[in-house]
Amino acid sequence: MLQDAMIIAGDAFRDATRRKFVVFLLLMIAVLQVAVFSLYGEISLGVHDKMLKDASLAMVSIVGLISALSIGFQVPRELRERTAMTLFAKPLGREAYLVGKVLGGAGISLMNMFVVAVGCIFVLNMNGLTDKTFVAGYFQSFILTYVGSIDVIALALLLSIFLSEGAVAIGSIVIYVVGNAAYMMSASSSGLSAVGSILKYVLPNYFMLDIKTEAAAGLSTSMSYVGISAAYGIVYAVMVTALCITLFKGRDL
Repeated sequence: MLQDAMIIAGDAFRDATRRKFVVFLLLMIAVLQVAVFSLYGEISLGVHDKMLKDASLAMVSIVGLISALSIGFQVPRELRERTAMTLFAKPLGREAYLVGKVLGGAGISLMNMFVVAVGCIFVLNMNGLTDKTFVAGYFQSFILTYVGSIDVIALALLLSIFLSEGAVAIGSIVIYVVGNAAYMMSASSSGLSAVGSILKYVLPNYFMLDIKTEAAAGLSTSMSYVGISAAYGIVYAVMVTALCITLFKGRDL
């Protein structure tokens, strides 16, 4: 199965990288956005540096989300066009297909996020904002943001088994937004606390994977926290992928 999965992963990665203009567009938008913020140092009332760092970290997160959604477009299209039916005839064909899509999506996200992160770091360095503390925090935030994008990939894959491309994209974004808000909902004193308490265990705890604010403020995050949070995110993605395999095996194609 592993060999077939790696072939699928390579195909998924190449399918995305054929659209090289998308990568360059993401890089251009991210760098220009951060660069524009760098022009407002005199009117930002002393928060220019943090605003610039916040913009950089946010751009990496947004690019990770957009890149992860690419799998949500690939799978429904291939199922509709029946391009993967030969692989499905193999004993472990469906498992290899889904695992390969997750691995390919992870590669796509890593490449795009890395390109944008390097571009943003370059702009920050030009503004003298890349001290060792910030770079260390930026790297930690990058790791957890990347793990969060893998969770998005797994959930998009789950939705793509049953929904069309557009519905997968909308559903994945909704899950991402609600997953970010679930922890705060559970801690609120409103009637949403009960709903949030349930959702924070069902959906990925993106709040746990978000240390952008700490990184932008130059605050250090312990490696134990980063390690535990990353492990949580990876285990969640594995569990969702296992659920995908179980449901997909029972689907009549």
